[in-house]
Amino acid sequence: MPPTAPLRALVVDDDSAMRTLVKDLLEWEGIDVRELPSGEGLVEAVEQEEISLVVLDKEMPGTSGLDLVPYVSRRRPGLPVIVITAFGGRWPQGVVPVEN
Repeated sequence: MPPTAPLRALVVDDDSAMRTLVKDLLEWEGIDVRELPSGEGLVEAVEQEEISLVVLDKEMPGTSGLDLVPYVSRRRPGLPVIVITAFGGRWPQGVVPVEN
């Protein structure tokens, strides 16, 4: 049986502490992580890298995580995308927040 490629996540969050927290949790589960402080670079990463999961911050300066979801879905159908936030607030129709 050929070896499988390791899972790789892309974590996009402008808050470095939150990025580190998510990165540490994913790495604990054996997932390789690439971090980005903004949506810039997401396009290139999604199109050129073997990404298994995208984690996006809902509220970022410039392009929000919610604005990036349709792009990811069009370019990589079926790629799991998780949107996180520390602020709560309103979610668009069709998005179901999971609360702790």
